[in-house]
Amino acid sequence: MRAPSAAERHLTRDPVLAALIQRVRAAAKGTPELFTIDRRPPLEALASAIVAQQLSGKAARTIFARVRALVPGEFTATRVLAVPVPALRAAGLSGSKARFVRELASADAAGRLELKQLRRLSDHGVREALCKIKGVGPWTAEMFLMFRLRRPDVLPLGDGGLVRAVQLAWGLKNKPGPRVLQTIAKPWRPHATTAALFLWSALDLGVASPPARD
Repeated sequence: MRAPSAAERHLTRDPVLAALIQRVRAAAKGTPELFTIDRRPPLEALASAIVAQQLSGKAARTIFARVRALVPGEFTATRVLAVPVPALRAAGLSGSKARFVRELASADAAGRLELKQLRRLSDHGVREALCKIKGVGPWTAEMFLMFRLRRPDVLPLGDGGLVRAVQLAWGLKNKPGPRVLQTIAKPWRPHATTAALFLWSALDLGVASPPARD
C-alpha cells in the first residue's frame, strides 16, 4: 500500500475528509492513482475539456476519440480548423461544442490565446486568459489547471460530482452552494486539488457516504 503523500496527510486534519480517505483506500485496496496526467499538447487538452462539459467521463472519452480521429497527426489549430462542423457533429459534438472547439483553435491560430505561455501564469491568470474564449468557462479552465498544469490548490466549485460527494460525505440535506463549499474546503488549502480527487474517487467507488450506524 502506497504511503500517504504530504497533501494526503494535510487533508486528514479534516476529520470528515480523513474518514472518506480511509474509505477510498479500503475500497481501492490502497490509494488509487488519483492524478490522470494529461501530457497532450495544451490545445488538445483544452478541446478535450470542452467536449467533456456536462458529460460523464466515459461518454466524453468516447466522443473525443472520434473527434481526435478526424485530425491527422499533431492536434494543431490549422488541422482542427480544416475539419468541417458537420464532421464534428457526426462525431458526437453538439452544434455549440463544435463551434467552441473551432473558436478555441481560431484563438490559438490568431495568437489571441498563447497556450504555451499559460504555464507561466498564476491560477487566476490562467482562468482569466482561458475564459476570454467563447465556450471556455471556469469549469473547463479548472480541469486544465488540475490535469494539464497539475496545480495543487484548485477547487472546481461548479462541478456536480464534487458537490454531490461533499453533500454525501458531510450528510447535508441540500446540495452545498459555492459559499458552503468554500467554508468546508478551508482546511484543505493549499491542497484542494487532491481533496477534489479523493472526493471524486469516493463517488466513483460508492463510498462517499459514511457507513450507516446500527
